[in-house]
Amino acid sequence: MPHPLETELRRRIGEDRYSTAYPWRPEDWAQYRQHGRLKFRKNGRVSFYIHIPFCRHLCKFCEYTRCLVPHEEAQRRYLQTVHSDIRRFMAEYPGVTLEGLDIGGGTPTALSPDNFAYLMRIYREVVNGVKVSADFEPSIETSFKTITPEKIGMIRDAGIRRISTGIQSLYFNRRQNDIGWRYPEADEIIGRIGEIRKAGEFKINLDFMYGFGFQNAGDTESLDRTAVEQLVPEQVTLYELRTNQLSNYKSCTPESRQSQYDRWYDMLNGLGYIGRYGQNTFSTDPRDFGVSSYIRHRMLDGGDYKGFGISAQSMSGGNVEYNVGKNAADILSLIPTDNGHGTFDAAEHYELPVREKFAKFVCISAYSGGFSLRIARERFYPDFTERFGDIIDYLSGIGAIEIAADRINLTKRGFGHYGPVLSLFYK
Repeated sequence: MPHPLETELRRRIGEDRYSTAYPWRPEDWAQYRQHGRLKFRKNGRVSFYIHIPFCRHLCKFCEYTRCLVPHEEAQRRYLQTVHSDIRRFMAEYPGVTLEGLDIGGGTPTALSPDNFAYLMRIYREVVNGVKVSADFEPSIETSFKTITPEKIGMIRDAGIRRISTGIQSLYFNRRQNDIGWRYPEADEIIGRIGEIRKAGEFKINLDFMYGFGFQNAGDTESLDRTAVEQLVPEQVTLYELRTNQLSNYKSCTPESRQSQYDRWYDMLNGLGYIGRYGQNTFSTDPRDFGVSSYIRHRMLDGGDYKGFGISAQSMSGGNVEYNVGKNAADILSLIPTDNGHGTFDAAEHYELPVREKFAKFVCISAYSGGFSLRIARERFYPDFTERFGDIIDYLSGIGAIEIAADRINLTKRGFGHYGPVLSLFYK
């Protein structure tokens, strides 16, 4: 007779939902919804995320709340509302220590020059108004189509030194593009990276994607290896195309996805990038884990964070809050018309039991190829090893996980079905 966990694991491998974010459906948390605002520790440690939901083009694989960039006045009113929300939070929690601050989207650099300058002023006001941690490393997302020497200069002058931008795959240049991705030409990419390097000492992260059924292994590996070799980014992030991201595309088997990841992993390690197997972030610096400090504390430590802007997520003590606009069909209608007197804060607030908090932590930590046993014990279950002993023994026995440096890490076998494997810990 098969082990009960073997039967359960096989069942979960057959369901796509175990490879997506947690929770899977809104109704999964409906019973935990509360009135009021999410509370933070008065003198605690927190990271900020500012969401700019505007893009020049809408890629079909993107899961985030975004829309085509609107006229300058709508951009301005959006930023005024974000600015007001940030000031309100800082007035309520003046003693916090800021561990990270990411500006993402969308595409923040899709803003007009004047509005982008306003965004940088908001950033400077934040970092000048609070304490920052010793490892504070802010970051901003951009695109090769919207970054300009003028905006690079504004980013530098504001004090941000990490820039993240997406290539996804140069293989898209070789085929009919049917996923909405407006790929930049190679000369354009090289030119923009050169402008960033010329402007100052920046840490550059490049995003790539794998998991498309139409990707040709040889062409993809050759083209994207050339991009990494020529552009020499300090960090590389690999994003897997999950089955819920496109409703109509040539599907890719788990075995094919892992094979694509394996080639990327071998290639990056061969070029001097550091990252354990199963991790999706790689760096030339072993100290930074290939991410900004916001992501580092959120992914590895289960740290608190506050999101500003439409649909942004916040977490405090494992409880979760979503701003207005999550899954909204008309983003622009949510922007106040009264010059910053409105708010995007707190449309949905969930006070979660420990099992749900732990599940969220494990799901986020999966991007690191596992999760911290220390955090699991300190934040969730002091008796973690005893409580989950049968699962640990089973997954270790089949070679799906290993315990090293006080972490549970996925092995090569476990990574092939990382979602179902890790979900056994939050059954």
